[in-house]
Amino acid sequence: MLGGCGSSSSTATSPTAVVVATPTPAAAARTTLSLNAGADQQVYSSSLTQLALTQSFSVDFTLDRINANPTAEFRYAIEFWFTKTADVTAADYSSDGLVLSLFQAHDTTWNVWVRTPEDNYRSTGLQVQVGVGTPKTLRVLRGPDGSIGFYLDGVSLLGLPMYKEPAYVFARLVGTGATFSFVQGATSTSVGSSPSGPAE
Repeated sequence: MLGGCGSSSSTATSPTAVVVATPTPAAAARTTLSLNAGADQQVYSSSLTQLALTQSFSVDFTLDRINANPTAEFRYAIEFWFTKTADVTAADYSSDGLVLSLFQAHDTTWNVWVRTPEDNYRSTGLQVQVGVGTPKTLRVLRGPDGSIGFYLDGVSLLGLPMYKEPAYVFARLVGTGATFSFVQGATSTSVGSSPSGPAE
């Protein structure tokens, strides 16, 4: 005769939830570039980026010093150059090369001038404040028609017509020292957006 089996019981184990930490996306690496040009001297940066239609690019810059010389013939300037060629010094300025130029008027007040192909430097009638050691941010926006807009510290400066080809971006200093900080590469903007700015 088989003996009876005693009753048995079991306890169900609930699955343990495993929390997986989601890694925080790493911030894009920034490039820092310091340039210095003596009085009556100029120096160009290497290409900061290449800017195509409907793309934007931002660069932070800080004026480190003005290499003042009472006999200097050229103005103290911070400039941003846009050319079709990857070598800014080899650009044919009769058909290439747009320039946004900030040059010192007096103390921290700087005039805003521009240069377009087949043209000399000309005043926009605008002035901005640039002080030694004070960071500034320039944002550049290209529209679908090739036009280009400039924004300084979030405020629209001006917009200009421009060719549709991608443009390399360079910095140029005359008689000044400055540091530039930026993320390599341009970012896309909304399709159909166009730069706008105060009329010249």
